Amino acid sequence: MRRLGLVAGAVLGAGGLAVLVSGLAFGAGTSGTEQFTIFAGANGSGSVLASGVFTAGGKDVQVTPNLDRFVFSQGTLLAAHQTTANHDRFSPATCVANLSETGVYQITGTGGLAGATGHGTYVLHGTLIGAHTAAGCSQTAAGVGTLVVHASGPFSLGG
Repeated sequence: MRRLGLVAGAVLGAGGLAVLVSGLAFGAGTSGTEQFTIFAGANGSGSVLASGVFTAGGKDVQVTPNLDRFVFSQGTLLAAHQTTANHDRFSPATCVANLSETGVYQITGTGGLAGATGHGTYVLHGTLIGAHTAAGCSQTAAGVGTLVVHASGPFSLGG
């Protein structure tokens, strides 16, 4: 759900974010609305918090530009996502990129979460700051930044 794209790629470098992993708490039902919040650093990996049908903290691993893996202690959710609109602004004077994106996603579960399914919409906002050199914005030096994604939609734990 993170789109690091060409503009963001120009200002990205190594970075990180602490990963929160906690137990899985199931809600009253096996289906309903699920909220996902993802916090990611400039390197593309980060933390995911889930609340609704179940509540858990886990690790978000970007597999491809359109597929993330949410790893929880009880299993894994695969989140396939597609951008529907985006707006990026980049300032070569300050090496700052502001990202905004909306999209749709589909969830499938594996392991202890096998049978889980869901879908919905997401909104991404991010700010990335690249290293500034005498020649301008560095294409290779480490940058910093934060991406936050809010996603919501129908979700079922399945069988």
